[in-house]
Amino acid sequence: MFNVSKRLFFSRLILSVVAVSFFAIANAAMAVPKQEVYLSEEPLPKIAARLKDQGMSQRQIVKHLKSTLPKINSQLAKEKFGITWIDNQLRAINNYPAVAICYMGSEVGYGLFALDRIEANSLIAEYTGKHIKDERSFTMNSYIAEVDGDGLIFEKIDAEHDGNAARFANHLLFEDDLVSYRYDFSDGYISESDLAIANSGLMPLSTIDDRHSVLVAIRDINLFEQIGFSYGNNYGYEHSAWPQEPYLFDKNGDIIPSSQYKILNKGIRFADELNNKSLLFILTSKELKLWTEENIYLHNDYVILNTGRSDMKFAVVDLNVWKEQLSKPVNRLSVPCYLMASTESMGALLYLLEKMDKLAFSKEKRSRFLTAARDSGYDMKKLQGLVKNIDKEDL
Repeated sequence: MFNVSKRLFFSRLILSVVAVSFFAIANAAMAVPKQEVYLSEEPLPKIAARLKDQGMSQRQIVKHLKSTLPKINSQLAKEKFGITWIDNQLRAINNYPAVAICYMGSEVGYGLFALDRIEANSLIAEYTGKHIKDERSFTMNSYIAEVDGDGLIFEKIDAEHDGNAARFANHLLFEDDLVSYRYDFSDGYISESDLAIANSGLMPLSTIDDRHSVLVAIRDINLFEQIGFSYGNNYGYEHSAWPQEPYLFDKNGDIIPSSQYKILNKGIRFADELNNKSLLFILTSKELKLWTEENIYLHNDYVILNTGRSDMKFAVVDLNVWKEQLSKPVNRLSVPCYLMASTESMGALLYLLEKMDKLAFSKEKRSRFLTAARDSGYDMKKLQGLVKNIDKEDL
């Protein structure tokens, strides 16, 4: 689903974080409140609208849904979603709100909806799953959450095969997403007011016992409203379900067709092939043209991009890859590259890349030699020795 990062809503949550942290530590001996999680075959707003037309009050609708929808348990979670259900383990200030996991169609699968009113700064659910503390055994997927907002230690939660209600919260636009990519609804049949906007956020939280990631309301959430949060600016570049653009939802839980809006800015993500570092640029068409003309240098079969960043100043990209990516009619491009802090190692890196191209190295072998080169500090003498012994398996 996502690889979460710090978001602007953190400032709204500081007071609640302090309160929740204190409560969790002070009440370590208390039992974890049970959360009612229901299963629905369609989004709650649609069901609620039909029942309202039949004359039911909102209170009656909630009572009806809670009495007729099946509750999620371990067996149902395994049968329906193929996951091992892990309940909330963090003690909340109040009981966890009732929520429903609703089927939203074959394109998107399931989403999370509120079956209670949820006040701002309330814990909605803990993001549970498998805790991974060894970077060597880590493989990125769409259900990864962070537990350390500062990135000082390696620990992540993987909910791909284990988890609870929180893993079903979909990506909803945050206000800065609208500003960054400039969604234009002027020619469609909908307006910005029709959009389902992020109402929650994932954040790390530590207690005396463990480290957690929690889903917290950043504003009041109404009955039957979809619960979701922005997965961050990087989202939508690599997820196979969204090759061009992440889905937008309306307030009924329906996908808004891409024909209903335009995106005026293009996003280019430079992803280092040797580690998890990346740079993201969001540019208008005019800015992109100026940016490429002023900041790109050619070296044989490679493009050297001056990013303007002090920590990762240069991005080295295969020229053919660069041309192919820029020609794609999509709004979000992920460009594989090698990020360099200075020009000191540039010559050695280009030397090795061109040698491997000439010898038609496989992707696996390229990665192995490039890793060895990086570990050597891109020392030219060592690289020349590597190339001389290029057919040896032992580096």
